[in-house]
Amino acid sequence: MTGNDESRTIPGYFKGKNVLITGGTGFVGLVLIEKLLRSCPEIRNIYLLMRHRRNKSPEDRLKELVQQQLFDSVRKINPEVFNKLKPVSGDIAEVGLGLSEKDETVLISDTNIIYHVAASVRFNDHFQDAVKMNLRSTVEVLNLALKCENLEVYVHTSTAYCNSDVDGRIEEKVYRPSLDWRDALEMVDNGDKDVIETLTMKMIHPLKNTYTYTKRLAEQAVVDICKDRINAVILRPSIVMSTVHEPVSGWSNNLNGPFSLSVAGVMGISSTFFFSVKSELDVVYVDNVAKSLIIATREKYINNDKSEVEVYNATSELMWKVANFESTYTLSRELVHFEDTLWYYNVKMTHCFFLFYFWTMFHLAVASMLDLILRIQGKRPRLVKLSRAIYNGQLAVHFFVCNKFDFVNGNYVTLDSKLSESDKAAFQCRCFIPTGKFEQIGYGLNALEGTKRYTFKEEMPTPDRLEKKHQLLCALQAVIEFVKPLLLVWIIYLCIF
Repeated sequence: MTGNDESRTIPGYFKGKNVLITGGTGFVGLVLIEKLLRSCPEIRNIYLLMRHRRNKSPEDRLKELVQQQLFDSVRKINPEVFNKLKPVSGDIAEVGLGLSEKDETVLISDTNIIYHVAASVRFNDHFQDAVKMNLRSTVEVLNLALKCENLEVYVHTSTAYCNSDVDGRIEEKVYRPSLDWRDALEMVDNGDKDVIETLTMKMIHPLKNTYTYTKRLAEQAVVDICKDRINAVILRPSIVMSTVHEPVSGWSNNLNGPFSLSVAGVMGISSTFFFSVKSELDVVYVDNVAKSLIIATREKYINNDKSEVEVYNATSELMWKVANFESTYTLSRELVHFEDTLWYYNVKMTHCFFLFYFWTMFHLAVASMLDLILRIQGKRPRLVKLSRAIYNGQLAVHFFVCNKFDFVNGNYVTLDSKLSESDKAAFQCRCFIPTGKFEQIGYGLNALEGTKRYTFKEEMPTPDRLEKKHQLLCALQAVIEFVKPLLLVWIIYLCIF
């Protein structure tokens, strides 16, 4: 065991430390940054690898980043702490991370801890793109880590579903993929793109998409490169949802994952879910993921065992029953109202692909009519494109939502027991978890309200305006419900005669 008296507490361990974070502008990365600034205020610097985007420099992007409502508590407690955030121009998809010689020298000299959180979470990425974003980025960050003169811990964020092909229990260990990560890089660098595209599904089988496959390759790279050389940790979250407790409940800044479909349903953008009502979502909260990353870092430093990569399955904090979505929707119709609601809430769930397809096609017809109205008004039509994206997204997540995975999470669950008494108030993970049905529905409403407030930047509209819009949408929905069975009869008639 290593460490001194200061390292016995988490703020004490991070005192004077320099941290490098990739993916700091993403969902998990932002919450991690906020937690470090708020609960470890004596941290020295947090270097953020950021690329130029939309004609904005990393410095400009950082200024916008810290203005987000997520950082309101930090801004109120200690606004000077934002000076510890240091943007570094780079790109994880490039060889050498796109770093200048000067920036690389600073990082090699200063960095004590690396959090590699950056990744492409798109399920439908081309194989080459997924390899560059999820595998090559990992290898390049690890190459930098090997050069760092004062590195203590490397922490890699993966996904619990990178081992979704495993029969039985999915343990907290790294499973070898069928293809070596070096061969994958060689293939992308020198192989024929058309051939790779044609063979992608055969190569990644039995995994379902390039995201989970390349994250599994990246885990193999972490083990091969770090073993006996670097203190390394892999954290595998399942479905990461909005904050449950801190800094505010319900915070989110994106519409990724199955819960985004809830927003689409409430807003009338989608009316059909390709789920079984018996399904359960394996959920973890983003604030607990951030805490776990921090606790695991300190634990790896204390244990100082480079011979093994520590793996944590951050899973099963909440088994969210899909059937609870219906109750959440019903309540949200009265309690959470989005400004741009397009249609009356009328969500249906089915495990039958034929019904899912039929209801989706009908919804597309309605979306086409609404797009026509937008064209007439001189506005950009977007509903058909959005509906198609939601349809494809549901097909992509269907396997993960409708299958049950047996994750072993003993390492993850015991993280709380590693905390000192003084750390428990700020870093304990498993004390704010909604378990009962009504608590889960309450969390769902909180998450929807958080999406409205933090993602869509909307305030509560006036009751009168809501009532008028609600009555109009009800009337239109009644017309649609009258026409729908007639349309089905007409389709059957055409098929028969």
